[in-house]
Amino acid sequence: TMTMFTGCGGAGSTSASTKSITIQGGNTEGDLDPAGVALGMFIQYSRLCLEPLITYDSDGKVSKAMAESYEESSDGLTWTFHLRKDAKWSDGSAVTSADFVNTIKRSLDGKTSKSIYADMLSPIVGATEAYAGTASVDNVGVTAPDDYTIEFKLVKPCSYFLKLIAMQCCYPSKAGIATNENETWYTDPKTNLANGAFYMTEYVQSQYYKLKKNPNYYDADKVYLEDITVKFIDDATAAVSAYKTNEVDFATNLPAYVMSEYQGKSDLVLQPNITTRFILFNVTKAPFNNDKVRRAISMALSRAEICKTVGDDYEASTQFIAKYMLSNLGTGKKFSDESGEMVTEDIAKAKSLLAEAGYPNGAGFPTVTYNYPNNEQDKLIAQAIQAQLKSALNINVELNGMESQVCVSERKSGNFDMTRHNWTADYDDAMDYLLMWTSTSGLNDAGIKDADYDKLCEDATAELDETKRNTIMHDAEKLLVTDKAYVAPLATNKTICLLNPKYTGYSFDSSGQILLKFIKAAE
Repeated sequence: TMTMFTGCGGAGSTSASTKSITIQGGNTEGDLDPAGVALGMFIQYSRLCLEPLITYDSDGKVSKAMAESYEESSDGLTWTFHLRKDAKWSDGSAVTSADFVNTIKRSLDGKTSKSIYADMLSPIVGATEAYAGTASVDNVGVTAPDDYTIEFKLVKPCSYFLKLIAMQCCYPSKAGIATNENETWYTDPKTNLANGAFYMTEYVQSQYYKLKKNPNYYDADKVYLEDITVKFIDDATAAVSAYKTNEVDFATNLPAYVMSEYQGKSDLVLQPNITTRFILFNVTKAPFNNDKVRRAISMALSRAEICKTVGDDYEASTQFIAKYMLSNLGTGKKFSDESGEMVTEDIAKAKSLLAEAGYPNGAGFPTVTYNYPNNEQDKLIAQAIQAQLKSALNINVELNGMESQVCVSERKSGNFDMTRHNWTADYDDAMDYLLMWTSTSGLNDAGIKDADYDKLCEDATAELDETKRNTIMHDAEKLLVTDKAYVAPLATNKTICLLNPKYTGYSFDSSGQILLKFIKAAE
């Protein structure tokens, strides 16, 4: 079946035209519906074919996309977006406000929604009730007063609302064509319309899809490529070999050995992930209901040593809010640069905390279990944690490797002592990390109930002055990580990519995603 890719760089050949590229679909999770399971596959597709109301550049500054302007009411309860009049779908029809309302209402329809992000829309009036199925989606506070105006009504002021608007479930989908009833609309080029740089011409389930430059795109004069083929290759080793044989010009989600193999070569592209891998403690159970125990464990670990066992793509982190997340102040600085290290790794101090908690040199400390998903990286991390805690604190940790879905369901049912957890930002704001651990959050699998913490999160949500909000968020993270050690951050990682050096001009957006739509090739 490889013949269909000739002209896109079969082994030893070069692309039929320098205006074509073949890229690996490196993450085939999910679907292509912004109101559906909009995971890795959607993210790669949307960066090429769709545009939301606004986006954020690599410095974290707002960059207008489909919206030419927007305003917020003085009470913070109404947001109004004005669409650009020159925005068109790939079939030539106008992009209208109804297309944005379509995705949001499909996401919030309690009876038919498949959206995995719908609960993030809870700041909008009626969203929570519609999604729970207790009220009609018609009552949701998102309306289209005319074809080029969208109005959002909020339950209360929400400081990070503009960040939510850049999320998957706020991308447009053509009203009347993209419906929850037609589950395969996005696999058919006739119904899967694009409002971005490219549009789909062919889709072959789990094999590939093809894209063509969208002449109706408002920024089409900046788009150099004419054709893109996205080949689904899930296996990382197969992706490396597809790159080496010129079957693909771009490969992503590659294994750590690629970093050393391509060190210093211009093919190697490292994409910083907005993600944190961490230990979550079950604070409802002894001994982890004692913050001295949790702090002792966090301080006893050497994160640099843990990362060394996993590979060069892992980097130690003592912050819970992802190390590469940008500050909300729009300075281009990272949020973590402002906070500095949040855990002091200090075995002597860890020992004295454990003794204060009633376990001198580990005496009397019960054997505890660490749950982790049974993959190579997490197994190595688990073994390093076990060895370090035995050596530093004389405590015994039993390792419990399990199938990934089981590990998640055990965590959700509170059936763990310590468990490996990983969080990647849904939207580019520190609140996405902080709100997880409020008493009422559905994501709070640790049983944390801390009135001081809840208050900080409430204040940060309501605070519309970004400088003041920034301070409150740093205070909340300090309480979470340093003072109470409800979580013990371990590491962040990078995505390893290879890009044929003849292509230049890629960039990253604020969420660390690589942008290939404006790349050029040496003629």
